[in-house]
Amino acid sequence: MAARKVAIITGGASGMGLATAISLSAAGWKVHILDLNKSAGAEATRQNPDLIFTQTDVNSYKCLSSAFDRIFISEGRLDFVFANAGILGLDNFYDKADSLPPPEPRQLSIDINLKAVVTTSYLARQYFLASDNPCQDPVIVITASIASFV
Repeated sequence: MAARKVAIITGGASGMGLATAISLSAAGWKVHILDLNKSAGAEATRQNPDLIFTQTDVNSYKCLSSAFDRIFISEGRLDFVFANAGILGLDNFYDKADSLPPPEPRQLSIDINLKAVVTTSYLARQYFLASDNPCQDPVIVITASIASFV
């Protein structure tokens, strides 16, 4: 019997990430959901016991790489990564500042919606390559959103 395929989904505790996790799990995959929201992760795994939740800050290389490493050591393979974590920036870049010099702009949406996606993709590629028996067709899927515009 072939080993179950393994997926990692960032932002996997809700929305499209959770829907993808549930679909892959129903198809027999072993699915790890990474999300900052601990209560959403707990609820996702309560409703879908086959999912494995790890609270993860994708904005922290140390935290994200540690999650990838634990999963890879545990599973011995990685077949699919969905870089889906994202946030809606609430600051309006075009608003006039109350004073000059203006305050430093908040860049959390850039950190999560761009930098963390690059980091997730980088880690995925490294773990795909590290496999003793590289997956035939490993896949990285990236979500983009109108919410990422500054």
